[in-house]
Amino acid sequence: MTDPDLALGLGQIAPEPLPVFENVTRDLFEAEIRTQRKPVILKGLVRDWAITQAAETSIQTVASLLQHHASPNPIPVNLKEPGTGGRYFYTESVKTCNFARRQVPLGAIVTELLRQANAGDPMGVYMDAAPADTVLPGFSRQHTMPLVPAGTEPRIWLGNSARVAPHFDLSDNIACVVSGQRQFLVFPPEQVANLYMGPIENTPGGVPVSMVDPRDPDLTKYPNYAKALEHAMLAKLHPGDAIYIPRLWWHYVEASGPLNLLVNYWWDSPPISPLFSLIMATRSIRRLPTADRDALRAFFEHFAFSDQAPDAFNHIPEDARGVMGVDTPEHDEAIRSTLKQMLSDLLSK
Repeated sequence: MTDPDLALGLGQIAPEPLPVFENVTRDLFEAEIRTQRKPVILKGLVRDWAITQAAETSIQTVASLLQHHASPNPIPVNLKEPGTGGRYFYTESVKTCNFARRQVPLGAIVTELLRQANAGDPMGVYMDAAPADTVLPGFSRQHTMPLVPAGTEPRIWLGNSARVAPHFDLSDNIACVVSGQRQFLVFPPEQVANLYMGPIENTPGGVPVSMVDPRDPDLTKYPNYAKALEHAMLAKLHPGDAIYIPRLWWHYVEASGPLNLLVNYWWDSPPISPLFSLIMATRSIRRLPTADRDALRAFFEHFAFSDQAPDAFNHIPEDARGVMGVDTPEHDEAIRSTLKQMLSDLLSK
């Protein structure tokens, strides 16, 4: 069972709590929260949702609601043997994961969670990022989220107690607790060097994760993690609460309770995945001589990282700038086409 207080599991480290906002409107969110690019707690954001109120009655009540509205179609779910402490992670080889992925209807997942609720050492059951309207038709119409752009797809995370390794998202994220409790330990993006990132292309959930276990950090193997903890912040969320996490912020997540339900919203993704850029840059630049790397660092600073980067091609007529032109859907498509051609040329060699 997950420790109810993550701070106790961090020894002498006492992370700062995240700032808390209540009664947040879309205007306030855009003007005072998103512009800061830092995580915050959105207290009581979804307390009035019908599904949240059902969950506050009992797990049986929310389980009945889920089963009544569930689609019969199978969806992916992660299953893990008892005795692994609820941590969804790699096996020792770091080539495979310690859970199996199966296709199971939502109603059967809920039934299994209720059955496991009475087990002393339950099997891990964890449905992650299922499109809400696919598994619960009509969910987004009945449970609105005014802080995100219209049409943003809600996703459902459902399971029993679980621990998810520190990772980052490629989109902005609002995650809303409906049933059970969640704790988030968040780290700024610049702590990447102290979080010991795992493989980029072989991941437990689609994005790279930290190899450190925040519940039991091995500081002999991962000594710089102590530096990351100096910048960590903690959020403890109850039903109705939400957290805003800007993209690329690292977050470790603990879910507790026999039926833990979370709904999240991802939006505002970059047109080209930063991981694509990272992989290409790593493979093409890392092995170059120092002088060449220094030269390319100047290129990247000028064209990508400088505050003046958007104006780097103003000296070229606008209709002749190609992929370096104004950001539009047509511009993004031109970039994709160029990258496809470059990759095709590379693979043909």
